[in-house]
Amino acid sequence: MASELSVQTIKGPASGGNANKIIIPTGQTLEVTDNIRYEDMPAGSIIQVITDDFATAVVTTSTSFVDTGVQATITPKFATSKIFINVSQAFSMVGPNNNQYQANLIIATGGNTSLFGNTTWDQFRIKDMTAISWQATMQFTHSPATTSASTYKTRMKSQYGTGNEVVAQYTGSMSSITLMEIKQWAGCLLIIL
Repeated sequence: MASELSVQTIKGPASGGNANKIIIPTGQTLEVTDNIRYEDMPAGSIIQVITDDFATAVVTTSTSFVDTGVQATITPKFATSKIFINVSQAFSMVGPNNNQYQANLIIATGGNTSLFGNTTWDQFRIKDMTAISWQATMQFTHSPATTSASTYKTRMKSQYGTGNEVVAQYTGSMSSITLMEIKQWAGCLLIIL
């Protein structure tokens, strides 16, 4: 027969080898039948994970940044949270024989503010090849300081323009972006004079 115990507070003993601990014995489990509140999770906890895949080819010879099509949006639960951005970007450069290809690939906000990657000189430089393709990995930790929706995306540009074709998701290769909200400690500083 199941029984139910209603209590307001459970505390471990104040002293001894297991001071201030609540111990669940081996072979026993604690089952939470309702959601744990985000507020109760400790600092360093992953609050939520957003992922998106994109496989549509995007081609440019522009010397200005254009979107690769890879993006995701997250709405943080806490303004103090950090957002860990992990990108796996299918990235190619294509051109005539013996060309020198130069390109840039960045992580940006939805408003096109660059967060990671170089925007001025060429990040990727390949010489004397017809084409090269690879899966570029980029990671960045951002502090948006808001509980409003935040969009993150990748952008690319050609350094040489015409003749230096830069391609995201070449021939349908898969790119992905993952956003993880990581809870931070939101304590206060106590100064005693």
